[in-house]
Amino acid sequence: MPKKIKDLNTNVTITQGFPGNYIWMSGMSYYLNGDTSIDTIHFSVPGQALEDFRTFHVTKSFDGSNVGIWFNGPNYSDPPNTKNLPASRLPDWTAWWKAQQENVKSAAAEFWTNVQA
Repeated sequence: MPKKIKDLNTNVTITQGFPGNYIWMSGMSYYLNGDTSIDTIHFSVPGQALEDFRTFHVTKSFDGSNVGIWFNGPNYSDPPNTKNLPASRLPDWTAWWKAQQENVKSAAAEFWTNVQA
């Protein structure tokens, strides 16, 4: 049975893909060491406190434009949401995604497990 969003851990340690300690920083996002100013991936859990935790996204920022990489449970939901990404950043995104896709998937699988532990 899924946990309620309100019952998820506020600190999540990831050892695979993008290792580090991700801390919930209000709203719906978990940031590396709680630092919202760095340009790295973060994990976002959409929904309300009393809803079941069923989906989340790994988000990569490119100069302030976010790309959401969605997961339904631990399963990758293709394709990433690039609709807010300026066309000029698409080559950077494509290169990053090609190089980091497996890291995203392994970090996401661990996040799914550890945020509910």
